Amino acid sequence: MRHRGPSKTSTTGTRSAASTNPTLTGTPGVRGRTIAVTAALVALAATGIAAGIGTSFAAPVGHFAPGAVTAGGSAVSPTGRIMIGTSVGGTMSATQSRFPNMKVVRFFYPGAPSPWGGSIASIPAGQVIFVSFNYDVNATASGGSDAAFTKVLRSWAATGRQIYWTWQHEADDPAKHISQTSYRTGWARLLADAATVKAPNLHSMSILMGIALTGVHGSVAGWYVPGVSVLGFDSYYLKTELLAEQYAAAKAKPLAFPEFGDAIGGSPDAVSAQFARQFIAALNRNTIGASWFNNNGNNLASHPQTLAVLKSAAG
Repeated sequence: MRHRGPSKTSTTGTRSAASTNPTLTGTPGVRGRTIAVTAALVALAATGIAAGIGTSFAAPVGHFAPGAVTAGGSAVSPTGRIMIGTSVGGTMSATQSRFPNMKVVRFFYPGAPSPWGGSIASIPAGQVIFVSFNYDVNATASGGSDAAFTKVLRSWAATGRQIYWTWQHEADDPAKHISQTSYRTGWARLLADAATVKAPNLHSMSILMGIALTGVHGSVAGWYVPGVSVLGFDSYYLKTELLAEQYAAAKAKPLAFPEFGDAIGGSPDAVSAQFARQFIAALNRNTIGASWFNNNGNNLASHPQTLAVLKSAAG
């Protein structure tokens, strides 16, 4: 994710902008937070990464180096092609009406996930779900979430729906104050829970900020979870899209972009549409899906040209 300006009131299926001290509130599908523009992000923008133009650049020394990447294998999404979709903007019904042919829906639980039902169950059966949730880090690392999560997984598995689940998305955000050790330990517990359920329709996916691959938050190595099925990166720059593609190839893992969008606090529709067109055109064969961040200035309700690009790409 990136800075998106002041926070806004969230509704089901959406998340608002970011803060230096995030709070997770609201109804299932909602994530609310605000983030200040840090000196590091200002510097990042000044170096041209924010511009998202071109593909020839060097990663910071000591961090992921794109020059060392070899070609990766192909990922196969449940639909057999790269899935294009969006997060929920406003209400689920309004989003579905606006973008009925989307192939994947991004859904946020503000805290612990629930057994199947409620808002997430209103997502049409033909759409794949990217869902994230936020069990307490220390409790999860010590096994305190095992029983509840196993119950949730069994409930989700019984639906037969294709669900990609994520614990603590964007844990690399310094504002979250999550240690890499606790993050990896918590993931190990939840992956062990998932192994007991053995559901072929459920898939684990870690999600980090795309800018983490530039080294702006330090080394990304400690955030890597080898056991996940898919590597997810929230990307708001074309250059971090490229880094994510190369990183996933180097790890021999399928890739997803659970959030993508343009500009700090959003862009005018024509600019946003051009970014969406370029981003989608640059998706590689190892990518299973990309979901537009339909909030905080990137709202599809006010961006008809951008929506048209997404609908065309979704097929």
